[in-house]
Amino acid sequence: MKDQSTFSANWTFGQDGNWTMDPKLNEGYPAHQWADKSGPSVKSLSPENGSENVELDTDLVVTFDEMLIKGSGNITLYKSDNTKIKDFDVNSDKVTISGNQVTINPSSDLEYETNYYVKIDAGCFKDAIGNNYSGINDNTTWNFLSKFEPISFKPADGTAPADIRFVAAPMIDANKTVNFIGFQLASNYEMTQNIINLKDNDAEERGYILLNWNDYICGQMYYYRYAVRYTDGTEDYGPVSAFIRNEGTGVIKIGE
Repeated sequence: MKDQSTFSANWTFGQDGNWTMDPKLNEGYPAHQWADKSGPSVKSLSPENGSENVELDTDLVVTFDEMLIKGSGNITLYKSDNTKIKDFDVNSDKVTISGNQVTINPSSDLEYETNYYVKIDAGCFKDAIGNNYSGINDNTTWNFLSKFEPISFKPADGTAPADIRFVAAPMIDANKTVNFIGFQLASNYEMTQNIINLKDNDAEERGYILLNWNDYICGQMYYYRYAVRYTDGTEDYGPVSAFIRNEGTGVIKIGE
């Protein structure tokens, strides 16, 4: 029968991070066990850092690399201009834990077209043996942009054009040669559709395009922006805007 007295080496038994004797480990011979001294770390954030077009009613979700318990402190939501929107006490009912996932349910919806960031106090969360999560204490680790507010157009029957929607032009790189100024219109925020050359769209270089309302689906949201294509094949873009195709017929004018 092996026990501690069997060994004369200078081992320290029964302490975390040192040598231990356990018949279930290493056939009863001395075994070294390392103490867990590191806190939980983040595996993923939702919305992801740098996300755009985030839904207004979204929850804030953090997934960690291990099971969690609540500690003490606040999760705080800010606008990008450092305006504090809300402190969420980690021990309130707005913050819930399921295994290794934390969900923060904001008291009210986000605002349209607004940049936000989130801070988390150190010690808000702990692992099962009490190691603290180090927190987020900057405005770059977790930030995102809420969705664009759509403009609802309803052209008067038989008129052309019916409405004008301003679109900001792209910033043009003075160190490159412009091939053409274009316009991108898509039913998805990722803007995967090709760029329309304004000259090819019979707008010459007036800075706008005309849309036949009957070509678009009623109730559908569409996203658009100006674009510039350079002779080297690269592109720059203006900010994204959006509209919803409403009732009516006729032509919509979008541009400067």
